[in-house]
Amino acid sequence: MAVHEAGHAVIGLVQGLAILEVQIGGLAPNGIGLMVGGTTFDAPVGDVRVLMREQPEQMGVALMAGAAAELKFYRGSISQSYDEDLKILRRGMGWLEGLNDVQQAAVTGYLEAAIDAVADHRQAIQRTAEALIAGRRLSGLEVSAILESAPPE
Repeated sequence: MAVHEAGHAVIGLVQGLAILEVQIGGLAPNGIGLMVGGTTFDAPVGDVRVLMREQPEQMGVALMAGAAAELKFYRGSISQSYDEDLKILRRGMGWLEGLNDVQQAAVTGYLEAAIDAVADHRQAIQRTAEALIAGRRLSGLEVSAILESAPPE
């Protein structure tokens, strides 16, 4: 969970998005043993859907960066976390009826760009994940400081 959320936060910043906070928590309330977490973007009027419509490519890459971080760090993705991020992307973009070929191509492009960005910023993602494990929550300024201290690879 920490690597997944660190991927969203670090790559969100790299994409020029403002991050308010990133956190990881305890077990999900559904009792099936899943960790929960989240990255809060500084969205107009507090609505991330507005941000997605204003900056679709940046948000698409940032949302796919969680799964991309899992792929790079663990050589695989937790399908449920990818599916949840894809649902957020679809709702934000207004793609409620599934994905047509153009939309699927956009998602594939976002994921490919996220994989490249994660490879370039692996050290910052690792440090952010470690800080999240230690403290459970980081402000956007704290993640930004980590990113600035870890040069791209």
